[in-house]
Amino acid sequence: MKLLIGSGTSGDVSGPDGIFDFDSKTGFEAPDPYNVTFEFSVEIGGEGRGGYDWFSVVVSTNREVFKTERKVIFLEYYSYSIFRDRIIEIVRECEAVTWYECLVKLRRYFHWEYDGMYGEDELRRLNS
Repeated sequence: MKLLIGSGTSGDVSGPDGIFDFDSKTGFEAPDPYNVTFEFSVEIGGEGRGGYDWFSVVVSTNREVFKTERKVIFLEYYSYSIFRDRIIEIVRECEAVTWYECLVKLRRYFHWEYDGMYGEDELRRLNS
């Protein structure tokens, strides 16, 4: 199943830069690209599913964040293009035959909006 990326948001990034458009080549640039940490949420859906689910992750250039966070996209240096390319790469790596198989892969990187609501057998049944 081909995965699609919708919009992304971060309450940690102020103003209009807190909305991320993955169709755009430009976006949030940090004042200090070596000292960046923000919570990020993104819509991801399967082609033909008719909608998106929300996934979240911490984006950081600080290895110390691993002490407190489970789901982190670590970047040595932050720029919008590096960040954008990494998100696109991760989503492409998570494509699979069924939505459930995509979810299993996506949940390696992201918290899913429905995490903890269902057991794994129920998730498989609902999303295969």
